[in-house]
Amino acid sequence: MYLAQDNFLRKITLFISFFSFLFLWDIGFNYLLQLRFLILLYFFYLIIYNFNEFKNIFPHIILIFFVLLSHQFVNIYYESTNSNFIIINQLNKFIINKWPNEIQHIYFLASKYTLNHFLAIIGITIVYTVIKLNKIELKKYFYLFIITFVIFIFFTDILMNFNKIEYTNEWSMNSLCNFYLSINKKTFKIFLENSHFGMVAPSIFIFLCYKLSKKINLLNIFLILLFTFTIFFNFSATLLAGILLSIIFINFILIKKTNSLFKVFSIFIFIVIVLIHSYKDACSFRTLEVIKLLNYNSYIEKPTNKIDIEKSKINDDIRNKVYNDIKVFNDLDDSIKEEFADISTLNKIIKYKSNNLTVEVLFNHINLAFNSLKDRPFGWGLNRYGNAFSYYQPRMPMKFGELRSLNYNDGASNFSKLIVEFGIFSILLFFLLLYFSFSKKFSIEDKIFLLPFLITQMGRGAGYFNGGYILVVMIILFIIYNSRKK
Repeated sequence: MYLAQDNFLRKITLFISFFSFLFLWDIGFNYLLQLRFLILLYFFYLIIYNFNEFKNIFPHIILIFFVLLSHQFVNIYYESTNSNFIIINQLNKFIINKWPNEIQHIYFLASKYTLNHFLAIIGITIVYTVIKLNKIELKKYFYLFIITFVIFIFFTDILMNFNKIEYTNEWSMNSLCNFYLSINKKTFKIFLENSHFGMVAPSIFIFLCYKLSKKINLLNIFLILLFTFTIFFNFSATLLAGILLSIIFINFILIKKTNSLFKVFSIFIFIVIVLIHSYKDACSFRTLEVIKLLNYNSYIEKPTNKIDIEKSKINDDIRNKVYNDIKVFNDLDDSIKEEFADISTLNKIIKYKSNNLTVEVLFNHINLAFNSLKDRPFGWGLNRYGNAFSYYQPRMPMKFGELRSLNYNDGASNFSKLIVEFGIFSILLFFLLLYFSFSKKFSIEDKIFLLPFLITQMGRGAGYFNGGYILVVMIILFIIYNSRKK
């Protein structure tokens, strides 16, 4: 009896913890009360009931903790002692002081070491511990997660707001990629933005298509119709791009593993998304702007300066003195500082002028990541994207003023965030994720459920602890690790 109760408790805590971390991460009442923190239920359960094993892996946890902490503080030490970095920071402050006070405040906060930096390390160690101590095969829970989420979001998002559904004559609504039916003022929000729903929805939708292709029954048909209906009220460019890219990638890596019906579903989904883009300007505009990057060589910007250096008052002697002595810089006239600001403007690795703010934000953070990789090949440290942003952004060319602050902490995508925070170390993670994708060792269901999370959030993400990203990454890493012992 005791073993049965223990087994039931283990399963229920696992389900609640993982489900909330994957799908309910946007629900929070304050800084401390957030549903994603329910993963602590399983964390403490595992420690209590597997204490001996926890003691065995504790040295690994301490090692991970100190490696991540050391990476942060090595960077902080460098920034406090490197004269060139200090001078550039002073130049940044000179530029930022001309901006509105609320923007200045963002840069002030972004450049500081806060509790969030430390808690991010704690969060990584918690997720590591949970996955390491877990003995239940997670693949068995994927379908249950999806059934629960589809019913839950349909009830809370659609049924509870059915009387608030609005119709617009045009597909475009405030230039957003929305459907012509929408719910503007929801009674209860699972996701604060449609794009947040779009970060997790591709995995659910594609997995349901796969299940339906394997077994056509009333439950699978009901679930996919219910979720498709929910999608119509939560449209976003993130959702469409996530489904499209995930469908293409999954069919590419599993071309011989999936059945004909799944391929038919995939072709149908591809055609529908293309048709939506054909009729929906706000959606197609974003996608076409990004696709143009395929002609990459057209957008490489050659180094240029805003002023003629030969006519400038700043000669080599002055430049060398300024970049080696903070006092020399502080004593300069404002007019000379203005010239320093001009000649210190960073080059865009990808130069592309778009009239769409969303696309400009994406390119802006990619350019920032490339500049960071060149200057800091080993990265800035976990959760220190904001520090890199406050260092580079004042000197980045900007078409929209909003670029001064948008996504200053998450890089708009987890790809940019990883490159900035871990530099060349992130390449190892990318390699392992590709290995998982293409290796024949791993199950189709694992790939179809997990990969869309990563594919979508590499393009449009909100950090490691949103969208279930770090949990999915850790699951994949342990699937790879465990496969080596078989």
